[in-house]
Amino acid sequence: MRAFTLKSARSYLAILAPGLAVALAATAEAGPVKGRIAGAEKLFPEAYAEAAKPDGHNYTWREPSPTVRQEFRALTASPSRDICIAAISSQAAPKHEPIAIVITGGHAIPSTIVVAPGTTLSFMNHDPFSHRFFQVGSDAFKADEMQTGKHRDWVAPPTPGRFEFKDALFPSVRFSVVVEPGVVDVVYPVRAGAFAFRDLPPGDYSLRAFFGGRQVGKSVAVVATKGSVELKDAINLAEAPTP
Repeated sequence: MRAFTLKSARSYLAILAPGLAVALAATAEAGPVKGRIAGAEKLFPEAYAEAAKPDGHNYTWREPSPTVRQEFRALTASPSRDICIAAISSQAAPKHEPIAIVITGGHAIPSTIVVAPGTTLSFMNHDPFSHRFFQVGSDAFKADEMQTGKHRDWVAPPTPGRFEFKDALFPSVRFSVVVEPGVVDVVYPVRAGAFAFRDLPPGDYSLRAFFGGRQVGKSVAVVATKGSVELKDAINLAEAPTP
């Protein structure tokens, strides 16, 4: 397996430590840009929606535990895995260092990300069994066997767009990537909804939240400066998105 650079190692650590920034850029840093999200409980992952369809014949005999509060039984988005906050500049950003996407426990971690064109994503199988990961609608990344401990690389194309990946063996393993020329950095909120960009170069940005590879909530304009910046209002993921 090829060696990862320091930046990609930091990206991998950020995935395992929710709420930390995935380090995509390495230039002069501004002060931290902090914010929070609201409405994550309204987001329902596509894999769960498909599993609930009667024609899928996905049955269960499990009974909900009466000792677990209803709010913790709901099948909703996991902010630290499923909700990606991207800082997007009006200027094209260079490709990022390779980023690790971990496949384990029935999920891809994270499940969605926004990257600049040319960025390499390395899908890593951390399960003790094989996966057959593939890109939906493309013959370039087929459902070849990926054994435990192995990885497969995918390079973001030069044109913007949304790209979806699934596992031929495990329907719950889903991953979406949005290719956006201006994306400089991304972060993932903690469960309570707080997030912080700590490595942004000074400048003007549009903060956008993505879930399932699609924007959710309105874009928020922010100016990163040498001082700390904190958003006054939460990014409401239940609102209609704006560019």
